Amino acid sequence: MRLVVSLAEEAVGGPLPLAPTWPDGRDWALVLTHDVETAAGLAAIGPLRRLEERYGYRSSWNLVPERYRTPDDLVHSLGAGGHEIGVHGLRHDGRDLASLRLLRRRLPRIRAAAERWGAVGFRAPATQRRWDWMPLLGFDYDSSYPDTDPYEPQAGGCCTWLPFFNGDLVELPITVPQDHTVFEILGNEDESIWVEKIEFLRSRAGWRSC
Repeated sequence: MRLVVSLAEEAVGGPLPLAPTWPDGRDWALVLTHDVETAAGLAAIGPLRRLEERYGYRSSWNLVPERYRTPDDLVHSLGAGGHEIGVHGLRHDGRDLASLRLLRRRLPRIRAAAERWGAVGFRAPATQRRWDWMPLLGFDYDSSYPDTDPYEPQAGGCCTWLPFFNGDLVELPITVPQDHTVFEILGNEDESIWVEKIEFLRSRAGWRSC
């Protein structure tokens, strides 16, 4: 994009007016997400939530409807505290998008959980995704596409760190490596890879989703 703009400015002999990337004079954005994949993860929401709130943060918590029982009062408490609930697949078994037939069979239960929780966002387990099928899920946004990630079960990505549309569905790319990748696959012992990527994104007026 910068190359195209620079060439256009060279052609017209001066700077071009550019629409701002972010509203209200801001120059970057950050969203914190948590994929709550097990009952143990559900039990850990409280301590992690208190830590984040102490520093003024609010998160999106992606819950799995049919892998563990999620108390309604927990969902209501998170919402009342300014947090968000997303749906993280039906069972976290990697099969929601295995076939269109299976997706259509599971979709009513996925949608029922979304309605019960007031969830408008979706993230597929293991970031498995199908471009033509994602809008069928019926959510306002999806966050199943990394910008780039060679280590996921479905490697690759969308090659952008800015939100974009898939039909009427807003795609919010995952732009910071997931903790499993950082600590389990790459064997890092600190947060340096996150800091490096976040500083890069901030310098490019990008989107940080982690």
